[in-house]
Amino acid sequence: MRRIFHKCIRGVHDTATGRTVCNNGQEAGGYNKNTGTAWTSQRNQNGVATTQTSKGGEAKTKNGKGIYKSPTGKTCMKTANNQGCN
Repeated sequence: MRRIFHKCIRGVHDTATGRTVCNNGQEAGGYNKNTGTAWTSQRNQNGVATTQTSKGGEAKTKNGKGIYKSPTGKTCMKTANNQGCN
């Protein structure tokens, strides 16, 4: 987590909802002090963003579509025409 904030030379700010957010174009990260959850996100060469939370969740997204896997094993998907969880 610290690695991403260290690379941020611009774009670190606090939000009204208590989050600290960094975005340097390829990597982003944040921390919500109200929930105690931190997250990091990295975009690969194909434009897929992989986001991980400190509580074990992971999402892979591109162009508004994606898959989320919760720490408890629940999987949710969003496509152009559908969305839902198992």
